[in-house]
Amino acid sequence: MYTLDTNILIYYAAGELPVTKFIFDVLNRASIIYLPTITVVEFLAFPAIKENEEVKFIKLLNKLNLVSLDSQIAFDAAKIRRQYRISLRDSVVAATALFTRSKLLTRNVRDFKKIAKLDVVEL
Repeated sequence: MYTLDTNILIYYAAGELPVTKFIFDVLNRASIIYLPTITVVEFLAFPAIKENEEVKFIKLLNKLNLVSLDSQIAFDAAKIRRQYRISLRDSVVAATALFTRSKLLTRNVRDFKKIAKLDVVEL
């Protein structure tokens, strides 16, 4: 099981082969990929996203498990932000990965690797 960070979505939508292959390999193994709703907002608000990339993302979205920001994830994210001094968005993504007991797939290893018990995978 994996949780996706926004940067992975950006590389996927841009057609980067290693990212695309990894995501479809995971999905073909019937493994679960979680997507925090905050990453949906961040991706769709990214100024450089082209229309075809947005369409590609929306098609992928139907295959992922969206995780809404509930009270447990919110409390956990606040603790992570306070303890590790990372951005609010990153703390929500990290809290989601911890809540779902999944590995966090990202290229932002520097900010996430310091969080205890968070399994970070760089792609």
